[in-house]
Order: sequence, then structure tokens, then C-alpha cells
Amino acid sequence: MEVRDAAPDDWPGIWPFLREIVAAGETYTWPRDVDEERARRRGILVAPVRAGDPGPVHQNGGSR
Repeated sequence: MEVRDAAPDDWPGIWPFLREIVAAGETYTWPRDVDEERARRRGILVAPVRAGDPGPVHQNGGSR
């Protein structure tokens, strides 16, 4: 199995199961009846920012 960040083209495959997860109300603190457009805008497809992330790495190998 390949693990990678989701891309915008992945959304049609994500939404059907995400809708069920959100509707169950046990994982996300979103409204259980969130519609597809709102769910997509909430940042599901934005790469996560991790704690301690130094920001972009420049060509010299340093950050910021």
C-alpha cells in the first residue's frame, strides 16, 4: 500500500466514506450533516502542518 498526501483528484473517493465517518459523530467535531462542499473547504485536502515544522527548506539546506 502506498501512503501519500491526498490530492484534489482524490476527493471523489474520499467523500463517500468521510461523509459516513462525520455523520457518526465519533471522530470529527464537525456538524454531522456537513455537506460535501463545506467538508472539502474545511481543509481535508490541505497537507498537514506538524508541530516543530521548521517551514520551507532552502537550497542551502537551512530553513526559513
